[in-house]
This record gives sequence, structure tokens and C-alpha cells, in this order.
Amino acid sequence: MAVAATVAAFAMVSPASASAQQAVTLSSADANYSGSVVIGSQVVKANGFIEDTGFYAGASAFYVNVTTTTGSYNMEFATVNNGASYTFATRQKSFPGTFISAKASMCSWNSQGVWACGPSKTVG
Repeated sequence: MAVAATVAAFAMVSPASASAQQAVTLSSADANYSGSVVIGSQVVKANGFIEDTGFYAGASAFYVNVTTTTGSYNMEFATVNNGASYTFATRQKSFPGTFISAKASMCSWNSQGVWACGPSKTVG
């Protein structure tokens, strides 16, 4: 019985307090990101490798969009110039309110010359 209560207690720990690191791999029409994202109490941390393939003109960017009790916050973590790539160390951004959810996205220019994001990934 005590084991079931302990398991239930762990299941109720929110990502905002757990701060678990999550591996994330994303792509868009012209870019890729591979790294990790950590959601903490009013903070997001991310690091990794970002690359713009150079197929289409313009830079690319990696974002984490956080929804909290006070609103939605789209945070740009890294940009990369056309045809370039680099690895970035941990970067941190803060947000107000209580964490509800978050999604990471990789965005770039596509073949039609439109800024577009690839499929997002839920983090946290």
C-alpha cells in the first residue's frame, strides 16, 4: 500500500518543479536542432546543435513556446545564419506565472520564401 501511495505522489510532481532534462530533435524546411531542454520553476534552459542547411535563403531559429497561468511566451533560444551551424552552451530564459505546457520548434524560410516552423515537440 505504501508503494502505491509513493507512486501516486511522484505522478503528481509537475514539470515546473521536477526540472527534468529532455532530449529534443527538430527540423524545418531548411534547418535542424538537436539538444536538450529543461523546464524548471519559471525558467527554461536549452543547449545543443543548430544548423541551417543553406537550401533556402535566410537564417533559421530555435524557439520554446511556454504557456503559463499568465499567458504564452515564445522564447527564441538560438538563431543561425544561412548555411551555417554551431553548438551552443546552456542558455536560460525566465517566464512568469505557473507552468502549464511548452513546445519546442525549429523555424526557417521555405522554398516559397515563407517563414515556417517544422513540427513542434512537447517539452516539460
